[in-house]
Amino acid sequence: MKLYNMAISSLIVLLMGMVSSVSADDATCYIISDDIAEIYVVKPDVMNVGIATVISTEGIGENTHGIYNGEGTAYNSKTDELYVFNNPLLNSKNDDHKFDFYTVNVSDPKNPVETLVKENFVNFEPVGAEVYKNKLYIVEEKKVSTLYVYDIKTWKLSKKIKMKGKISGLAIDSHTGKAYVMDDRDKNGTIAAELFKLNLITGRLTSVGKITNLDFDAESLSFANDGRLYTENERGVKLRSIYEIDTKDASINLAATLPGINSLAKNDIESMTCNTGKSQGPTPGGEKKVPTTDDKMNPKILNTSGPVDLLNLSGKDTKGKAIKNFIIVSLPNAKSGTLYMADGNTSVKLDQNLTKDQADGLKFDPKDGYVGDASFRYVSVDSKGLKGDTGTVTIPVVGANVKGSTTGHTPGCKCDDYESSVAFDLNTFFLMLFAMTFIGLSFSRTEKLN
Repeated sequence: MKLYNMAISSLIVLLMGMVSSVSADDATCYIISDDIAEIYVVKPDVMNVGIATVISTEGIGENTHGIYNGEGTAYNSKTDELYVFNNPLLNSKNDDHKFDFYTVNVSDPKNPVETLVKENFVNFEPVGAEVYKNKLYIVEEKKVSTLYVYDIKTWKLSKKIKMKGKISGLAIDSHTGKAYVMDDRDKNGTIAAELFKLNLITGRLTSVGKITNLDFDAESLSFANDGRLYTENERGVKLRSIYEIDTKDASINLAATLPGINSLAKNDIESMTCNTGKSQGPTPGGEKKVPTTDDKMNPKILNTSGPVDLLNLSGKDTKGKAIKNFIIVSLPNAKSGTLYMADGNTSVKLDQNLTKDQADGLKFDPKDGYVGDASFRYVSVDSKGLKGDTGTVTIPVVGANVKGSTTGHTPGCKCDDYESSVAFDLNTFFLMLFAMTFIGLSFSRTEKLN
């Protein structure tokens, strides 16, 4: 009975704690229409589908009609600017296929500021664009698409890369340098949109997977600062939508919708870009080996538990040695809870560098009442400063009445994996009590027989 009371007391202590959360910079996407002077702003969230707000672009600059009909749009996180393109003669008899280049500063969404960078910047329609490592990447859609690379300081063309297929949409993960492109569905709806991984040096495409819905056009593609990849769909539905697309298998989940769509003729999604983080990964350099970063599936935790220890972050350098430094490249959604340092009070910041000891002490404080998976992403950094690929830490958060819920891994446990981390809870206690009772009875019976 004494042992039982101790177990109950320990569990109560683990379940106590006041819940607090500190909002991080949210993932934000900007959607451009080519038939109305509006830019839609939305915070995508698979767990709580967002609805876009509107930035009016009517008469904000030299492009006084405020419409940008180029299918490629990029976001510069350093300047908080959208890079947009427009051809005032598009689809007319005098169409010269030349697109003017503008920036739109959206640091104050109520007062966007447009600047004309250069007229006739390209003589093709941009179907994908991205900013990475002080370069502007633009995709030209052809049977064999071309990737054009421009220096942001001079706007001079520095490189052309032939891609091995017809492409629309481009996204580069600012934390890892990994690039993805989309081959959108055909007009007849017989071939599904397909996601590819792109080698930024050779132009080689490696298929990730096809979107199973044939009525999903998926022309645009972009990473947000939560480390997730997003695409859009406008075909066959009156409600235009933004989806998270998985970089492992191209599966999709609804993340946001656009309001005020009353007909299929208006509010066409021409392009989309999201606020990729300020961290910049390795310079494109082919298939160079980089450190590995491990995915983690944490044991279930109660949404009333207060700050709970997480599994240790881990990875290996290119020689197979354990990594000793990490960078947090995305944070849990503020609606799910807060990621803390070992003291349980200091919140972890986006792009924060952590030593191995600091990473081993991370705690997560679920928001009271939240149920679902919380997650954040991190990268390994070796002793020479080389960043690795991205790992995801998934934290299942459950209610107190869910069978099999625990309070995280054993306090003080230097645990890297799920199996060695599960906390000692009442279920475990009663199983052990039963086993000990059975062994005791067996031993007593053996003694009597002897």
